[in-house]
Formats: sequence, structure tokens, C-alpha cells
Amino acid sequence: MPAQAALARRKSMPANAALAKSYAIGVSRQPGLYLTFVVGDHCDLDCSFCIIQQTGEVSSANHMLLQPGEYVQFLRSIHSRYHVLGVKVQGYEALLPGVAWESTKAILETAQELSIHDRGLVTNGTHLVDHADELARLEAMVVVSIDSHIPRAHDRLRRNDGAFVQTVSGVQALVRAYRAKHGAHGTNDRITITSILMSPKHTRNLSGMPSLVKRLGLDDWVVEPLLKSETDSAHVMHENHDIVMAVRDKLVPYAEKAGITLSISDDSDAFLQEREQFEDMMFRYLENPHSHVVRLSSYGHVRHGKGTLQKVTDTTPVWNRTEDPVLFFRRVLPSLPKKMHL
Repeated sequence: MPAQAALARRKSMPANAALAKSYAIGVSRQPGLYLTFVVGDHCDLDCSFCIIQQTGEVSSANHMLLQPGEYVQFLRSIHSRYHVLGVKVQGYEALLPGVAWESTKAILETAQELSIHDRGLVTNGTHLVDHADELARLEAMVVVSIDSHIPRAHDRLRRNDGAFVQTVSGVQALVRAYRAKHGAHGTNDRITITSILMSPKHTRNLSGMPSLVKRLGLDDWVVEPLLKSETDSAHVMHENHDIVMAVRDKLVPYAEKAGITLSISDDSDAFLQEREQFEDMMFRYLENPHSHVVRLSSYGHVRHGKGTLQKVTDTTPVWNRTEDPVLFFRRVLPSLPKKMHL
């Protein structure tokens, strides 16, 4: 699943996406870190576009899988010396039984204890039913992937029959749990549905998503274009333009009719030019020149900044669990500004 740079509570957002300027997430001007933790080493789905498979984050024969207590140690240590603005947990699949869920829960509990306001996870939703109440207790912001309103189309992309029904049931359980815990507006700013857009021509598979989001009792839908690694920058620019045009012309009208907000995910800043050109569209991105994103894989690999989604190689720094995380940061991330330090 393409990753967001950081989970952050939505700021003031207009109700109608088609009449809105771009908006940013994580707009705190305070210098600091957004930490992404990858947990577990497998998934119950088999998505061809899985970014974690593509980057090799979970295929390591030379390192041991991080355990819940080690994530907590890492987070507490970094938080003691740096401004941590947000924490996100991502799979493979963050809610799978065993070490994945145990790690997810430990990270979110620690973030809550440390009063890190922007804390949450990204999930395929197949195990949401099992953890809805606990996520509501943790006040986590949850991003759930549903890639089509057509069950068989979603299941085909996810290569798992029945995934759509599981995920929709999970979102329904999550909405009930959040409303029971936090009141009628308990889902506001906490639950977001996101959908992969494989190419401009695949908007037909998403035309019913606004109605589905509305039926689920939510109002926030994010479209995530499947970005390709191309050497021809002119081709990339042309395709990005076509993507935004397709979303604006084919999907925004459905979102307007359903009364939900629609935005295009641009955590990697791939659509900088389009953000300027399409002033009537909304783009979801991280806008804080003083922030820095650091990603810790489930085997201890650390990548940061623009390199967070690069492939893991033999030269990728690895936290060995015995080194103080702060000293490790200072050694492998010497360029972090001192103003991020406490």
C-alpha cells in the first residue's frame, strides 16, 4: 500500500472538494519528526502494488524481526531527545494476529502515553472487526484501503476473495466503536477511506466509492495514484496531468453528489506542478519545511526524508537494538537540524 508520509489530524477543510484549494496535513510549524513504523513480516492479502514488497522491507535473512518492546524502546528514546510530531504504524498488515498487532498496540499505547497527538495506522481492514474497540480507546487515526465499490474488483486487486466484505464489515465496526466511545461525531478526523487509482482509465472502478463512503457514515475519501518509477520525466508529467484530470472530471462529480470531500494523496510531492495548476482540486500532502520523516522497518532498517520509499539494500542503515536509538540517529542522520532536538 502506498504510504502516507505522516498521519495528521485534518485541519479546517471545506466541505466541497471541487471548490477547494489544496490543503495540507501536518501543518505544525514546529521542527520535528514524523516516525513511521513497519510491523510484522507477512500479510493476509497479495497486492501486486504493495510498496513494502517492492522495497524489500520484509525480506531479510540477516536480521531478526523487531518485537513490541523494541519498538517502544525506540520510540521512547527518540521522543526523549527529539520533537516527535506524529507516529504512524503500517504493515505489511498492522492488525494481523501475533507480533504485528502486538507491536501496533504497543506503539499506539506508548504514543498516547507520550501525548503524541497525531498517531494512527494504515490497514487493509480485514481484521478491523477484531480491534475496533481497542483502536477507539487509543483514539487512533485509521486509514483504511478500499480500492473499489465493486466487491469483485477490490478482491481482484487484493488477490483475496472475500476481502471486500471483511474490510467493509471492519469499517462498520470501527465507526460504531468510535461513536460509542466519542459520541455522534466520534469518527470526525479519525477514520479515512483511501483508494488506489491504478491509472486514469480505472476511475470507473471508483465511481461508486463516494456513495460507499457516505453509507459507511464517513466524509473523507483520499485517492492514491499508483506512482511508477519512470526515467522519462516528460512521460511522468504527462501521466500525472492525466490522473488529476481524470479525478476532477470523473470522480469529483460523484463526491459532490454524495457530499463528501475528495483529495489526491501526494505525500511524495509527485504532483507539485499539478497542485499549482489545478487550484480547484484538493491534494493531501505534508507541508512543514521544518519536519523530517523517518521510517523504521520491521527488521530495523532506517530510511528517511525523500529516501523513505527507496529499496532496502546492503548499505541501508540498520538499528541493531543494542545501540541507543538517539546515538544511532546522530550517527546515521547527522544532517537532522539541531532545532529538532529537545
